[in-house]
Amino acid sequence: PSIRDAVASHPQLLPRHTLFVFVERPSCCRHLSAMQWLSSALSKGPDLKASVLDAGTEIKGCKLAWKLHEGKKKDDGTSVSIFSWEYTSSNSDDDLAAARNALRRLKTLRHPHVLQFIDGTEPADPVKPGAKIWIVTEHVQVLDTYLSKEPASTNREATSWGLCCVARALKFLNDDCKLVHGNLCRSSVVVSDSGDWKLGGFELVADGSDPSSLLRRCAHLRAARVMPPEVAKGQWQYLADANHSLDTWSFGCLIHEVYNGMLARPEDLKDTTCLPKEVVPLYQLTLKGNPAQRPNGDKVLTSAFFDTAMVWINKELAGLALKSAEQKEEFFVAMTEKIDSLPDLHLRYKVLPELLKAVEFGGGGTAAIAPMLKLGQRMSAEDFGKEVVPGVVRCFGSQDRATRIGLLQNLHTFADHLSPALVE
Repeated sequence: PSIRDAVASHPQLLPRHTLFVFVERPSCCRHLSAMQWLSSALSKGPDLKASVLDAGTEIKGCKLAWKLHEGKKKDDGTSVSIFSWEYTSSNSDDDLAAARNALRRLKTLRHPHVLQFIDGTEPADPVKPGAKIWIVTEHVQVLDTYLSKEPASTNREATSWGLCCVARALKFLNDDCKLVHGNLCRSSVVVSDSGDWKLGGFELVADGSDPSSLLRRCAHLRAARVMPPEVAKGQWQYLADANHSLDTWSFGCLIHEVYNGMLARPEDLKDTTCLPKEVVPLYQLTLKGNPAQRPNGDKVLTSAFFDTAMVWINKELAGLALKSAEQKEEFFVAMTEKIDSLPDLHLRYKVLPELLKAVEFGGGGTAAIAPMLKLGQRMSAEDFGKEVVPGVVRCFGSQDRATRIGLLQNLHTFADHLSPALVE
């Protein structure tokens, strides 16, 4: 019974079908009960800042067999995602080097649209079969899962913003870091809880001019369906003059895959039937046969496809601290008229926190109160009480008289959520 109880208390660590081999406890552990000893053995996991909560799901489309796990930070219980890769006897040294490259690049490349690294660990040499590489990141879901719930064809604002996020990440990688991603596809993009698309899959990230890079020598790890024609021909010299050319082509393929599903053959890239008319000019530019004619990050981001409310609001929020009081007021007034078209999760997890900060700390004044409370009306009573009311209460303590008056003028929108004890 004690063995059974120990196993029942750690089901997430066990496969569905498990063979138990019973052995004598080591002499150093004989003072422990059977349950204590087995529980200790099962609990032993990677030395990370987060706990692994499940057996993980293999990410489709990855050339390396990465698994995505649910996790929880040990210090505050925050939900995180944990990626794991297991070294097996069938893996090559290049496979191991690529998995290590994914960890090391993600650790050092910091950008708002790059998957946020929290912690990670890799095995020391010599690496033996069964050893694992672990990467802890912000909580995300794979793009395939997201698109199955939020199809691109019916979600114009979110898809435009998502592809804009990826384009900005590529601009950072290509222009600022002088690196090539080399493996941009559906499996290398993930989506945060707020709906921001994040670039990951850094196994092949390298200097495009390096002839010995993993990108050049590991053809078996490249997603051939999204590689430009010059890569198939081994014409790597184009990267020297147009560092962005490979990733720009792959970005065009990603646009196709977002709206059409997995690319089956290169000929299908000519079909623009399912693409929004606003994205077609950009799409066609990214797939130019001449690598030098493909647009770099700056030109990609000028596309009319990104002229949406969601892109505009996020851009303005990012530069809010640099705006004058008059500019902030103009932004909040315009924002109030535009937020109806934005997805609820993005408003809740991305926009609302920024508005609360602007009202409480950032000199947003009364103009920020209207969009903040308008967002609150789209939330359940429970969520409103947890996420909006505490901020409203803190704002009543503001030294700015106009802010307090603004809250009183909008009292009818949140009065029902204030408990008598809170009012007192």
